[in-house]
Amino acid sequence: MKRETGRRRAALLTGALVVASATGTAAVAAAAYASERSASTTPDESATATTTEEWPALSDDSGGTSSSGGQATSGGS
Repeated sequence: MKRETGRRRAALLTGALVVASATGTAAVAAAAYASERSASTTPDESATATTTEEWPALSDDSGGTSSSGGQATSGGS
């Protein structure tokens, strides 16, 4: 009788340890995935879009070519 009870306890303990190990592994994997996912969706400063106001104008306000011979200028006159 005692031997059978000891085997059951050992089997239950082993099963509990396997479940705990699998749960811990899954939790670490989920945390690593979430961290990687978070890092890839964080915008990089160099990748942010610039507004068109930061680009130089290619022509003056009258619609013609700028006075610098078609070169980009910071403003038309």
